[in-house]
Amino acid sequence: MVDKTYDVVGIGNAIVDIISRCDEGFLSKHDLAKGSMRLIDADEANRLYAAMGPAVERSGGSVANAIAGLASFGAKCGFIGRVAVWVRDRAGNVATKKLTVVVDSSEELGEATLVRGARGADVVALQERLKTARVYRGKPTGVFDAKTYKALRKYQRKRKIAPTGVAGPRTLRAMIGRIVINLGQFKLRLIREGRVVKTYEIAIGQSAYPTPTGRYAVIEKKKDPAWFPPNSPWAKGLGPIPPGPGNPLGTRWIGTSAPAIGMHGTYADYSVGTAASHGCLRMHIPDVEELYEQVSVGMPVIIRA
Repeated sequence: MVDKTYDVVGIGNAIVDIISRCDEGFLSKHDLAKGSMRLIDADEANRLYAAMGPAVERSGGSVANAIAGLASFGAKCGFIGRVAVWVRDRAGNVATKKLTVVVDSSEELGEATLVRGARGADVVALQERLKTARVYRGKPTGVFDAKTYKALRKYQRKRKIAPTGVAGPRTLRAMIGRIVINLGQFKLRLIREGRVVKTYEIAIGQSAYPTPTGRYAVIEKKKDPAWFPPNSPWAKGLGPIPPGPGNPLGTRWIGTSAPAIGMHGTYADYSVGTAASHGCLRMHIPDVEELYEQVSVGMPVIIRA
């Protein structure tokens, strides 16, 4: 938080802990991510309370409430506090965990659930996606206001998602899309809303180091990455290479859940369109820089032969 400027930063306890039994169907129906936390507005709270069974409330402090209220009026806020998470299984066993959290509204789209009052680059990206879907008009403001809330509910209704006005996991998955890679065609396609947004030419793994096929996900993103030799015979004796010309990763790295496999730029531009890598997916540097801004951590990556 030291690199950012806030109107108000609050330090205190969490808002309220609600303990209630529910199943996977309840979570899916209400677009709730298991193991996550988010702030909700009064309307959504009422809907959830009406749908859930008996619950126990544990009171918290007022600081988080004040911060949420200020954020809803457009203030740039941060919150630091202790959160207690309670979980009860069907046998009646209760597990608790306490942790310190820092809440900030400026995240990359897809990394956090967004509600009214949120501010930042993630909200700008949300508004841009809503604008592309033709449910939001005007210039993105970076503030999740009433206009954004209304547009998001319209977007959700059109896609048969519960119109909560909250950008939760299901909504974000629909907006962010997926990457589909066809190794035989040396092509990477960015797909969103069932439509190919952009197609990029790539280099794939050599026959001795084939790129794996399967379903993966983006797990990290790095600008101007350093290269570190992997634990592989071909890299034996090699040392780290700092960012800059000559770095095998170029200017961007998009890592996937496939071990040591990712999408990255290359200064060996001539190799794109061939089987030249040690398993990774090389791209022209301008292409990977463009793609980098379009993907988010958690985005599905499908690699086909």
